[in-house]
Amino acid sequence: MRLRSLLFVPGDSERKLAKSAGVKADVLILDLEDSVAPSQKPVARERVRAYLANSPGRGATQLWVRINPLDLPEAMTDLAAVMSARPDGIIQPKTRSPDDLIRLSHYLDAFEAQHHLEPGATKILPVATETPQAIFSIGGFARCATAAGRTRTSLLDRCVCSAPMRPACRRSTRCSRTFATRRACGPPAPSHAATASAAKLRSILIRWP
Repeated sequence: MRLRSLLFVPGDSERKLAKSAGVKADVLILDLEDSVAPSQKPVARERVRAYLANSPGRGATQLWVRINPLDLPEAMTDLAAVMSARPDGIIQPKTRSPDDLIRLSHYLDAFEAQHHLEPGATKILPVATETPQAIFSIGGFARCATAAGRTRTSLLDRCVCSAPMRPACRRSTRCSRTFATRRACGPPAPSHAATASAAKLRSILIRWP
């Protein structure tokens, strides 16, 4: 199935969940991450689980769940809450490298076995454009798809890689890559030159009338 239209639905909103039932999108993404306040996440998990459980015949619309990032404890709580209700797929946000994808696949293996689901039935859509580390390992996501056995190419990545680049945008693209490199490598150690420049700037600002 081609994923052409994706509709995000906040998992804590009963009104929006009910309204989404009549939407003819390819995928409904029941969100437990950014659109849900931290205090509402327990409520969102229960409502998303109930929505999935009450939709056994999915028809033309698949039901996916966007969990919290794997490096947060909420991610495992999200999976424990929804996997018994058989989501069609998991949106993996803030993915840093193919290792994150493989780790999530191992978690899904365990949950599928626990709930007697077909191995590999739950697909993964990694969002590999939200962290600077992922930008430099995008090629690895395609290579590890076979190993994971459940991965779809991220639609966001595909749009970024296939969009034609105008000549005027090339300089900004180079700047973006430079910025991403600095973010991925962390803040540089302060140099003596930088310290001296900062001191000179402070003295200029102090003397400014």
